[in-house]
Amino acid sequence: MRSPAERDKGVRLPPSAFEDTMKIGIDVDDVLVGFEDALCTYHNHRFGTNFSSNNTINFDLSITFGRSEGEIQEELIDFYRSPYFKNMKPIPEAVTGIRALQDNDLQIITSRFDSSIEHTNEWLARYFPNTFSRIHFTRHTNAYGDIRKEMFSKSEVCKREGISVLIEDSADYIKECASEKTHGILWDKPWNQGDLPPHTTRVFSWKEIVETVNQISE
Repeated sequence: MRSPAERDKGVRLPPSAFEDTMKIGIDVDDVLVGFEDALCTYHNHRFGTNFSSNNTINFDLSITFGRSEGEIQEELIDFYRSPYFKNMKPIPEAVTGIRALQDNDLQIITSRFDSSIEHTNEWLARYFPNTFSRIHFTRHTNAYGDIRKEMFSKSEVCKREGISVLIEDSADYIKECASEKTHGILWDKPWNQGDLPPHTTRVFSWKEIVETVNQISE
């Protein structure tokens, strides 16, 4: 088993030669895959509720689902083990968008739980083969505690890797990472409403993500 530090170095997927290209950091959940939709489906099946991702107006799921932080933590761990998580398919628009950006150095930057690392690597290799130069698993910044304190944060990864663009659905991570050197692209979701920090663009589709990246690279 790899140490946390080794995991944060990322998993290299061949080919990984991207000299003189723009480095783009890409989140996984609700950027490449409909994580919140799958989680709501799982929650509804387990508890007989009728939530959808449109109900998720806060990144703190204890607010959305009306449960304690400890209960949400246990639910997320169980969700990561379930077919609802393991059978998720990529957002079709994301597949097309990633293909349009492949001339750049694409790097995954995700704060998924440790228990999902192996599955995430396999999932990315299956649906986006030979696409990402590195896969970074980072420290959590959420309501359930800083679970991996010894690992790097997303902002630290962006600085270390020289990430020029970060594509995210979390306003908190965008606020943490956006700077003169890293332009944030925030995919509009019910849970990330509000004012944006400087050096950030809100988008509403993968088509707009690609257009924004192209404008930045000009």
